[in-house]
Amino acid sequence: MTGATVFLRTTGTAPAGVPAAQRFDACVRNTGNYFFEESLVRHLPGVQVCGSLDALPEQVSTLVLSMSNFISPTTDLGYLHDALRRRQIGQVVMVGAGAQAYGYGDSVRLTAGTRRFLHWVADRSCTIGVRGCYTADVLGRIGIRNVDVIGCPSAFWAGAS
Repeated sequence: MTGATVFLRTTGTAPAGVPAAQRFDACVRNTGNYFFEESLVRHLPGVQVCGSLDALPEQVSTLVLSMSNFISPTTDLGYLHDALRRRQIGQVVMVGAGAQAYGYGDSVRLTAGTRRFLHWVADRSCTIGVRGCYTADVLGRIGIRNVDVIGCPSAFWAGAS
């Protein structure tokens, strides 16, 4: 497949001078997401970075996704599945996926849209990089086994060149 390797950010950019509340919203209300994604960008020199689905090319050879804590009972990634499956995407590299539950020991009940999205990713990935064993277990319970525990990509911030 021809096309670029593209990193699709989940955090938006806020221009200098905007109110702090807008900057906080742009990072999905988690400033750690900036470190997470910037660590990835540091390790992917020359990769095209997109800040929105609208900017994503129709044809992509490799799509890099940073999903932080998007695997949760309150998140429905069906919109993302629908938007991405319409494009020509060869391989998907999902890094740092994390499952979030209401409390320790709770199981995560995934929405149908999130299940569709995760299976779509798994079908296009050699392996999915997850934050920990809990997330690997959540994915295993829905039949996704091509998973490696890598931790949070922000841990690799200082190791980037």
